[in-house]
Amino acid sequence: MWFLLFVWLFAIIQAVGVALIITLRCILDDTLLTSCSDSLEGKSLSWLLDWYWLQTFSAVLLGGAAFLNIWFAFGLLYPCYRDPYKHWYIWLMRMLHAGWFFGVALVGVFDLNEHHDFHMTAAFWLFIALSLECILVLFIPENICNIQKLVRPSVYLTEAEDKIWDANNYRIWFSLQILHALLIPMFALFYFFFDWGPHEWMSIWLILFYYCWFARDHDDEIVHTDLVEH
Repeated sequence: MWFLLFVWLFAIIQAVGVALIITLRCILDDTLLTSCSDSLEGKSLSWLLDWYWLQTFSAVLLGGAAFLNIWFAFGLLYPCYRDPYKHWYIWLMRMLHAGWFFGVALVGVFDLNEHHDFHMTAAFWLFIALSLECILVLFIPENICNIQKLVRPSVYLTEAEDKIWDANNYRIWFSLQILHALLIPMFALFYFFFDWGPHEWMSIWLILFYYCWFARDHDDEIVHTDLVEH
């Protein structure tokens, strides 16, 4: 299977899983104080997870997603970068990606009601780590697209690379990637200030699809678990 296809399928499955959890709670919980159709105020994913049997179900799903993403970060993400000294920033990205999904696992294990402090600490960490990861990846020199090439193409792009950028519309796609990276913390802040559930849901869905940009640099590669050099 091609790496890019694997990443897209991975992201879609996880996004559907989040939608499933939201749908189950909003539809099946007859004792919900105010149904999702009446009001979405305060209905973050954390709040929706805090419901008897759904706690165990979601802990399994989130724990599984966390395990797969930690494996993804160290076994699959940036598969061409192996040297931890030469590519220290790539390993930093791996640590951030794995770390914030460890936070996802803790969010599933510690529910909002009985373990409020643990849950909120994990949720805060995963949003901070992911937002930082999304910003840092914009500056990786080896990536096909990075800020330097976009802002100073005459310095960082050769004539051949400039033609490739034009042929593949990289200026448009990279601009969308930058917008994507900024929307993640923006929706998180919207939820913080306005307390409207879908703001947090949007931030989470944007998170899950963000690392599809990472796969762009490895479009023609086969999925493998060894950090091989090509």
